[in-house]
Amino acid sequence: MDHIIAFLNIPLTRLKGVGEFRSAAFTRIGCSNFRDLLLHIPYTYRFRKKHFNRTAVQDGDLISTVVEVVSVEQKARRNGPVKIACNSHSGPIEIVYFNMPGKALLETFQVGRALAVSGAAKRFISQLEILHPEYVLHANEFEKIPSIEPVYNSTYGMNSKYIMQSVQSILSKLQQIDEYLPKEIMEQYNFMQLDRALRIIHEPKSDEDYRMIPEAKKRLAFEEILAHQIRLFEFRNKVTKLEKQPKQFNGDLYKKLIAQLPYRLTDSQNEVLEESLNDLKKATRAFRLIQGDVGCGKTVVALCLMLAAVESGFQAAIMVPTEILAIQHHKNIEKMLESLGLSSTLLISKLPTAGKKAALDDIRSGKGRIIIGTHALFQDSIEFESLGLVIIDEQHRFGVEQRKTLVKKGFDADTIMLSATPIPRTLEMVMYQDMDISSIKQMPANRKPIITSTHSQSKLYELISSIKLRLSSNKDERVYWVCPLIEESESMDLAHVKDRFEQLYTAFDKKVGVVHGKITPKEREDTMERFARGEISILVATTVIEVGVDVPSATLIIIENAERFGLAQLHQLRGRVGRGEKQSYCVLVYGDKISQTGKKRLNTMKESNDGFYIAEQDLLLRGAGEVTGIKQSGMPDFRIFNTDDHLPLLQASVKYCRDIFANRDIKAKSFLSYLYSRY
Repeated sequence: MDHIIAFLNIPLTRLKGVGEFRSAAFTRIGCSNFRDLLLHIPYTYRFRKKHFNRTAVQDGDLISTVVEVVSVEQKARRNGPVKIACNSHSGPIEIVYFNMPGKALLETFQVGRALAVSGAAKRFISQLEILHPEYVLHANEFEKIPSIEPVYNSTYGMNSKYIMQSVQSILSKLQQIDEYLPKEIMEQYNFMQLDRALRIIHEPKSDEDYRMIPEAKKRLAFEEILAHQIRLFEFRNKVTKLEKQPKQFNGDLYKKLIAQLPYRLTDSQNEVLEESLNDLKKATRAFRLIQGDVGCGKTVVALCLMLAAVESGFQAAIMVPTEILAIQHHKNIEKMLESLGLSSTLLISKLPTAGKKAALDDIRSGKGRIIIGTHALFQDSIEFESLGLVIIDEQHRFGVEQRKTLVKKGFDADTIMLSATPIPRTLEMVMYQDMDISSIKQMPANRKPIITSTHSQSKLYELISSIKLRLSSNKDERVYWVCPLIEESESMDLAHVKDRFEQLYTAFDKKVGVVHGKITPKEREDTMERFARGEISILVATTVIEVGVDVPSATLIIIENAERFGLAQLHQLRGRVGRGEKQSYCVLVYGDKISQTGKKRLNTMKESNDGFYIAEQDLLLRGAGEVTGIKQSGMPDFRIFNTDDHLPLLQASVKYCRDIFANRDIKAKSFLSYLYSRY
């Protein structure tokens, strides 16, 4: 494999014609060497008809043919069209150019010359034309025009055709790659050879080759997910071997906290707490994910773990993705710590200079034992006195690479991740093989299930009227109104958050606020605080409220164009209500053009409040190319592997990954690690 790796590692600057300008363009599409370009997979294919019936040709069809130039007509006016009359096997064809120098065309299209041309067909009365042909070659080079042409994501300074030609240049030099996968895996999944898979994907020469493209991608998808499993497995092995000082505690602090709660912990909470406490007592560093539905009580479990760390003489820090969420955590945790005679330290960028300095001093000196903040907590400039536990909330916002970065920081600390987006079991092995996983599957007894209903967009006025009646009889209630877009879309008739805000602002006597990603964080936080205090009754928002908003008085959420959202995201949005003792409601507003899949999503939301069930249904209902729950769950950004086509490969990749390490298969491990190291 060494000679293949050396070949794949050749920089693209070694290709003919690739200088500084084109090298920069390749860099923009993420390619620097032969390997990168071979893994830059076409996103679609175009078909050129080499044998066609001219009467059946439609406008826009790509046709290829050999022509003989009969005459060249150039309009007298500047930039006028150049029309080249030709004969072909199917009859007369006219080639037309606009805004092209006639002199250059006359040199190419000399009368009597036979040429191979290909481009988009156009009918003008009875005349068949090719506008600006994409290929103009000598007649004997006709076979060089592809019948099936791959189309690549490109960039300015480099079009898809140039990428195709560069890939073909590499393939012409690529030698056969020795097979390293076991025979039983090759046969079980009918995998083709790697070099053949690459050729079929990039250079399909026949209809049969085109039909084999899914099989070719399956081979690469397996390798891609396998390489990911190898990275996780190595990381897992590294973490479990990292020694740390075992934490010693009898649990006085967290037991006192539990005793003063106005409710009992669920059996599921107690089970997860026990698992995690045992992690703290071990001599190797913990790396655990605690997942659970919105409102299942993950924060209380996290605080108990932090108190155990404090009792052991360590500091504990919780990192959250937004300042709004950090402030809310701080307020809630302060209330719970008050009776224990403890306090927490908040570190966020919006603190005044004096407050930030005091927080940093407390963290450095050890006076601050429980610290709450955003990712800024782990900047190089922040010094902890004795950090023993790191808790990362809404961990899917940070991703796999951030997990690795955190461990590389060298903290002698246990790490606990929290996720309110339950992960389908079939995907746990993709994303979290490097971690222990605990699930809180029970909801507190005092939580009332949210009642979910659907409503047609065409009858929105009825919904607005009913909300008016609801708010007039209960001034303390709050309503979320979620819209999917900030700006109007010409292609989709989706709700426009600004327009909806203006409509509701008038309808509800100005007691309406708006938040979205294009206002400043301060404006967003001020509006959220006004909503929480009751100064405004309705909050019109985009999905910025999906995470980190806790307003117990909010009992109703309206989600417009709900069929456009994924199930996991709908469930997260619904979780913004139902946080108090009152019954809460979710109304899913759908458009007239709702698809069958969209209807199934909305029916699933009406049927269930169980985030684990919804996560599984989300995986089943997700259409090809849709990005919903997976992205929210920190799914790696694979280029080839996708859950729609390649889920059956998951189990095989996990098993073979273990075999690689058990059998010390250095050849396979090294090659895969190199081939997909850029992901």
